[in-house]
Amino acid sequence: MAKSFTFVHASDLHLDTPFSGVEASAPEIAALLRDATLKAFENLVSLCIEREAAFLLIAGDLYDGQERGVRGGIKLREGFKRLDDAGVDVFIATGNHDPHPSEIEQMWSAYGEIPKNVKIFPERASSFSVTRGGEILATVSGVSYSKRDELSDLAAKIRGDGAGFKVGVVHATIGPAGEHAAYAPASMSHLTTAGIDYWALGHVHTRAELSKESPAIVYPGNIQGLSRRERGAHGAYAVEVDQKGGLTLDFVPLDTLRFSSVECDISGKETIAEVEALLTALAADEADKAEGRALILSVKLFGQTPLHATLVDQATIGDLLTLMREEGASAAPPVWWNALELATSPEVDINRLRALGGIEAQIIGVAEEIISDGGLFDELYSRQGVSKVLTPPSGDALSSEVHFARDLLLSLLSEDDR
Repeated sequence: MAKSFTFVHASDLHLDTPFSGVEASAPEIAALLRDATLKAFENLVSLCIEREAAFLLIAGDLYDGQERGVRGGIKLREGFKRLDDAGVDVFIATGNHDPHPSEIEQMWSAYGEIPKNVKIFPERASSFSVTRGGEILATVSGVSYSKRDELSDLAAKIRGDGAGFKVGVVHATIGPAGEHAAYAPASMSHLTTAGIDYWALGHVHTRAELSKESPAIVYPGNIQGLSRRERGAHGAYAVEVDQKGGLTLDFVPLDTLRFSSVECDISGKETIAEVEALLTALAADEADKAEGRALILSVKLFGQTPLHATLVDQATIGDLLTLMREEGASAAPPVWWNALELATSPEVDINRLRALGGIEAQIIGVAEEIISDGGLFDELYSRQGVSKVLTPPSGDALSSEVHFARDLLLSLLSEDDR
C-alpha cells in the first residue's frame, strides 16, 4: 500500500429520536435533549474534516424508525454537503431502523439533490473504490437491509474483493445480542476469513473492539447515548491506515450529553439537609466525569438511616428531587436529575429482632426463605400470570427487593409500637 490515509467509522445515529425514560420540564434541558443527536452528527462531520478523512462509514440506523423528522433530513443533507466540499466520501449500509435504501433516496429528494459523495449500499452486496491521485486507496463493500426483521447472515455476502485496503460495512449481530434483537447474525469464522481488513459494524450501542487487527472487527456504538442504560462516552472511530496496512484505532467522543446512574449511601444520615449536601457533592463528581457535557443523572439512595420513614413518603422524595433539579438546571454545564430512587432501610437490629421472636422474627424468616429459594417468586409470578408482562427478579435484584420490603414492614411495625 503506497499511501497512508484515515477514515471514520460511525453507526446508529438515530437522528432526532426521543430519549427513552427522560422527561425534562426545564426548557433548557428539553432543548438539549431535542438537539443532542443532531449536534452529535455535526460533531461527526467536523471530526471527518479535522482528520482529513478519505471517507466516512455509517453502519446503519441513521434514523429511529418511521418517525423521521424534517430536521434530521435537513441536517443530514447539510452535513453530507460539508463532507462533499471537503472531499470526503460517505458510504452507508442501512439497518433495521432505516427505510429501504430506495426509500431513503426518494425521501432525501425532498431536501434537494443528494451530494455526489454519498453512496448507499443496495440490498445486495456491492463495492465501491476510493481513489486518490489516480490510486485506489480502498475498496469498501457493504450491504443494506431489505426488511426490518433481517434474520439472514448479511455479512456472509461480503468478501474482500478489489484493490487496496478492504473494508466491509454491515449492520449485524456478532455473538450474544444483549438488549438488541439478533438481526443479521454473523459468524466470526466468516469475518476472519473473508479477506476483509476492517469490518465496520453497527447495531450494538456499546463500543467494542472484537479484534484490532487481521482483520479489525469493530462496533463504535451509537454517537449519542439515548437512555440511562447507555452510560459513558459515545462517539466514533477515526482509523489511521499506514503504508503497510497497519491500523491505529482512535475512539473519539462526539456526544453532547451523558447519562449516569449511581448509588448513594446515606447510612446514618439524620437530616434531609445532610442528604442534600451528599447529593450535591455526588452530582459535582459525576459532572466532572462527563467532561464538560450536560449530564442526565439518576441516583438510588441506600443504607440504614433514621430518615427511612420520612423518605418513604412520596411527597418528601418528590420535594427533594425538585430541589436537586432546581440546583442542577442552573449549573454550567447543566445536570438534570432524572430520577431519585429509594432503597434505604430503617436502623433495625435484625439479629435482636430474630432472637426476640414474634411477628418481626417471622417477617425476617420469610424474607430469608424467599431469597434462598428464588423459585417461590417464580411460582407466584406464574400463578398470577404476572410473568407474561414482568420478569421475576433474581440474584442481587431479588435480594435487594426482598430486603427493602422486609425493612419497610419492620419500620411500620416499629412506628406502631411508638
